Amino acid sequence: MSNNLVAQQSKLNTVNTLKALVEAIENDEISQYKIEQNSNGVTNIIIDSADKSERIINSNLKLNGYQSKTQVNVQKQKPEERRKTVKQLHANGMTQAEIATHTMTSQKTISNDIKKIKNAK
Repeated sequence: MSNNLVAQQSKLNTVNTLKALVEAIENDEISQYKIEQNSNGVTNIIIDSADKSERIINSNLKLNGYQSKTQVNVQKQKPEERRKTVKQLHANGMTQAEIATHTMTSQKTISNDIKKIKNAK
């Protein structure tokens, strides 16, 4: 696939994602959203459901000759369930801020969860 075709496809995917986001906002299907791009070239679109019980995280990374897209679907968890998730994500090398985004909580809550997990050993 040529670079021009890849660029066109990437632009089309972004446009379609933004159109879907606008439609969801207009239909009151989401409570909030955030679009961010970090220094690593990763673009994240984070969308919370209107009732704040679910979150979708779309991540896109594009480098020369490499493109990665992931979608994570998150549901709000009870504390005991969340701590199991926190333990696994922490073991996989995620930062507290990243874990907070992926568990729909604050970084402080994740910090407290990690302390409880370590104290339980």
